[in-house]
Amino acid sequence: MLDGDIDTRYTSGAGQSSGQWVEVGMGKAENFDKVLLDAGSNVNDYARSADVYVSSDGSEWTKVASIASGQPVEVASFATQTARYVKVVDTGSADNWWSIAEFNAYD
Repeated sequence: MLDGDIDTRYTSGAGQSSGQWVEVGMGKAENFDKVLLDAGSNVNDYARSADVYVSSDGSEWTKVASIASGQPVEVASFATQTARYVKVVDTGSADNWWSIAEFNAYD
């Protein structure tokens, strides 16, 4: 999901449930105000709803946005953050898996 290849993906391997999460460490603190989740060709495997958190240390998290667009490509916009980690926590449920072909944080 971080390789620029829409044909590779993270997947939950099971139906979606509230509390599943994906965490991305960016290596160093970055400035960003958007997170994009793209389900790629798995158009029904998007998170039905999710919360986006950021952290400087990977221990203390701040919620910055919620996603509830119901689309294969979801964008969460929020005030500019400086953080090293991003965590997306699924808050919905569905029989479909949760898949992310591409994950991007940008300004």
